[in-house]
Amino acid sequence: MGLTSEDPVSPNGGRHTQFKEALKHELRARLSKTVRSNAGLSFDERIEIAAKAKHDETSKQELVQRKALQAAVEKGRSRPTSAPVRPSKLSPNQQAMLQERMKKMKEQEDEYKKQVQEMRQKMNTREPLFRLSDVQAGFEMLRQQQEERRRELQQEEHERWEHLRAVEVSAFQRPLLVEDFNYRPQRDNFASTLREPPEPTIDSEDFDERLRAAVAERWFQESAWGKKLKEMKEKVDNRKKLHQIQYPQKCDSHKLPKTRLMHSLIARVPKIRI
Repeated sequence: MGLTSEDPVSPNGGRHTQFKEALKHELRARLSKTVRSNAGLSFDERIEIAAKAKHDETSKQELVQRKALQAAVEKGRSRPTSAPVRPSKLSPNQQAMLQERMKKMKEQEDEYKKQVQEMRQKMNTREPLFRLSDVQAGFEMLRQQQEERRRELQQEEHERWEHLRAVEVSAFQRPLLVEDFNYRPQRDNFASTLREPPEPTIDSEDFDERLRAAVAERWFQESAWGKKLKEMKEKVDNRKKLHQIQYPQKCDSHKLPKTRLMHSLIARVPKIRI
């Protein structure tokens, strides 16, 4: 591997330079060998090996197929190529076969005609979906239902009006808020009043008198709401009547519509040709 004392000395360098060159060459060879062993075969080598394996496999398949084809050919050639002569007594009666077929066709045709005739008879004599009597009965049933519903609505309306009258009677019989703001109706009496409404005996004059008397009380007139109510009443009593209010004139607001109307009339007048 290294240089000895007997090796010639290169004129371009000493022994150390020659040692480095030899060592570099040996390192390259070892590196190439190591890379080849670790990397495995090259792409071309792998392609060549795969192609060879595929060629061997296809060769085996081709051999098997050739054998199967050869066996099929031999089997086919071993069979007779022509039918044996059949005696006339063993041949089928074609005339009888034709007559039998025509007989079956006739039976099927007759059966089809019979089915078609039955279907037409059934369609002609079938029951209608809606009879006139059934339709009239349906309209009569609807009319009866409408009448029954109308009576139910009238009864419901009557009951509601009775309930409203009972509520009005109950409200009229209780004291006014200005008379007694701490009044609370009894639940039992109020419920019984709603269940069995008495005859409405509302006296409007009595109610008005009670209301005037309650409003005329001193404590109500001196309250904030009493003063506000008095102010509103004075304002309503002293306001101008509607016929006394002077409204501003509308100026000439009809000028533009008149102009447009005139233009439209002129546009609709046909031209006179001379």
